[in-house]
Amino acid sequence: MRRLSLLFVAILSGCALNQPMPKLQAQPTNATCLAADLVLHNTTVYTVNEAQWTAEAVASLGDKIVFVGSNDDAQAYMCGTSRVIDMAGKTVFAGFTDSHQHLEGVGRRTKTLSLFGIDALQATVAKIEEFAANIQDNAWVLGRGWIEREWTDEQRFLTKHDVDPFTQNKPLFMPRADGVSALVNSKANVAMGWTQTHDAGLPYRSVDLLKTIHSEGNMLHRVYVAVPVGEASEKFRRGREATADGMLDVRGIKVFIDGTLGSRGAALIENYADANHNGFMNRITKPELVPILHQALRAGVQVQTHVIGDRAVQSLLSWYEEAYNAVPLEQWDHADLRWRMEHAQVITPEDQQRFVDLAVIPSMQPSHGIGDLNFAGDRLGPERLAFAYPWQSLVERGLKIAAGSDAPVEVGDPRIEFYAAVARKRLDGTSGEGWHPEQAVSRATALKMLTLWPAYAAFQEDVKGSIEVGKYADFTVFDKDLMQIPELAIMSSQNVMTIVGGKIVYQRQ
Repeated sequence: MRRLSLLFVAILSGCALNQPMPKLQAQPTNATCLAADLVLHNTTVYTVNEAQWTAEAVASLGDKIVFVGSNDDAQAYMCGTSRVIDMAGKTVFAGFTDSHQHLEGVGRRTKTLSLFGIDALQATVAKIEEFAANIQDNAWVLGRGWIEREWTDEQRFLTKHDVDPFTQNKPLFMPRADGVSALVNSKANVAMGWTQTHDAGLPYRSVDLLKTIHSEGNMLHRVYVAVPVGEASEKFRRGREATADGMLDVRGIKVFIDGTLGSRGAALIENYADANHNGFMNRITKPELVPILHQALRAGVQVQTHVIGDRAVQSLLSWYEEAYNAVPLEQWDHADLRWRMEHAQVITPEDQQRFVDLAVIPSMQPSHGIGDLNFAGDRLGPERLAFAYPWQSLVERGLKIAAGSDAPVEVGDPRIEFYAAVARKRLDGTSGEGWHPEQAVSRATALKMLTLWPAYAAFQEDVKGSIEVGKYADFTVFDKDLMQIPELAIMSSQNVMTIVGGKIVYQRQ
């Protein structure tokens, strides 16, 4: 348990950064000094607010935004003890949200190193360096077991300075033998640029650890949680659990229905084009799920369901609708359900409209639409491929797509998700027959898919998802303007700063 707790610290908490000293500016002469802790100016700010799509500056006080506007008007906040940062050459976006990720899987996808029994600090560092050399960039360097009192050379705690020289591009987390303290390098924080994750199926043992991390003040990344359907009874007993600062919100239940397209497990209406069967839907049965859906309506619990094939999508839409009709509206906790379907990769045109009619949110992963399309044509055939990964068709129907990465299945890089949504091509810029480029979306839409629409999918659009006065000061900063640069340049951009609740939790050295 303690090991898992500290693993989450690696994923969610910031660490000491060699940041430049705050640039303080004197209070303007003959002007009122307006309170702010942080001012970003001399930049393009993409607010995702239709009434003010771009700005030049933004200011925050505490964890909330207090100003969005021009450089000239921002002068009133560049005073007192405010930290003022000239963002020339950088672009500020509303904080990016990964709408479908698995935190435990992200933390565990790299093998770990045992440091037990090593009798010297320098030998321990050498062992870590040897191990880290075989870890790819941006993957976690994980281990455990060092204990300084048994070292014969230096009996001190390991620090980031011991490991930063050879882990500049790899986040590192290695607890001490007792699991109470841990070595964390400068890379080990929300360096990708995500300010929030929607975790699709986090068990309560991990939820409780997150609550402990939050209580200790170490949680610097927002998490919106759906617990596994196997813990539904516990969810109904405990109800919604949310922290006052919006860092943690446990509101949903995650259900699995079918398999994946690549393994031919996704449930299709007709047989696979390359196999004599149509997948399966046996991860939970209708008789098992229906009572849970009824109770979710009465308890105000959001349902998030893994469906990939068109038969799974069609069936779940029907089960949702049957549940709506079976439970009288006056027994519902609230009418604004925002039930979700995760992945929903193959959706017939008729069922696309049913998403609208039933107010179901599609939670989709753009990166699947460039990786899966290498084999989707073989699995589906050309006719069904026309309504696979139908992002633009759904948007044209007025649906809000919550975009995510499905890490660790995919890399978990917001640049990939943004690029995939707007290019619908491989990362090298090539495409394939039947990839339906008309289903790519505009950059404005892609930005909403990673910011405002995930906030809506989490009932949080009033407090986050766009850069507006009164909302949380969550910003993702890149060194390039993702809205203007050529498509292929998107992947060469770098996240240079991540801000959550007005705090700089990552800053590129």
